[in-house]
Amino acid sequence: MAPADLPSPAPTSPFSLPVIRSSCILICSLVESYDLLLGRLDSLLPNRWQEVYGQLPRPTGSVDQLVAHFASRLDLTELDLVALSGAHTIGKAQCSAFSDRFGPREDGEFVQRLAANCSSDGERLQDLDIETPRAFDNAYYRNLVAGKGVLNSDKTLMNDPRTKELVEGFAADQWWWFFNQFGTSMKKVPLMYQAVSGRFGEIRRFGCFRRNSAPNQA
Repeated sequence: MAPADLPSPAPTSPFSLPVIRSSCILICSLVESYDLLLGRLDSLLPNRWQEVYGQLPRPTGSVDQLVAHFASRLDLTELDLVALSGAHTIGKAQCSAFSDRFGPREDGEFVQRLAANCSSDGERLQDLDIETPRAFDNAYYRNLVAGKGVLNSDKTLMNDPRTKELVEGFAADQWWWFFNQFGTSMKKVPLMYQAVSGRFGEIRRFGCFRRNSAPNQA
């Protein structure tokens, strides 16, 4: 097919850009790349904070709560839960998200290390992967096996047989199991939410945070 005969690329919503950017980072590491669902519309009105917050898993959640939360969204399984939790190999959390750990119930060198970082400010940030916080790898799982999970929702994955075996498997096999399963589970994420269609959506031309009808509005 000649270049002039190639179809024009479909417009891409800014909603897709973070997914594309994340995937570009991962492609440098993944054994196999994975297809992304593009072409979704941006909504005309933003979601309320309460609606967004209600769809996020809690950092204090138990395995039962996390499994139920993921299962309620397109039947995501325990395997998807543990694989997508691996995104915590990059990122930070506010100390207030796990401050309940700094009490008499938990002791040990690792908790003391977290408490020392968080002692001055509950809004201070803590790396979720204490070994390689800037690399997408399986160190997050190796940390969990070693008892060094930062969030309660992370460390609890080692306390349940449904997830413990998966954590240990990803910790032992970065390339062929974790990377490939992460890509498989990531493909399900856009399907967790109903797509906006027709007159209820648009492809924004002036950036992610401005509606087309009001391009000068911040």
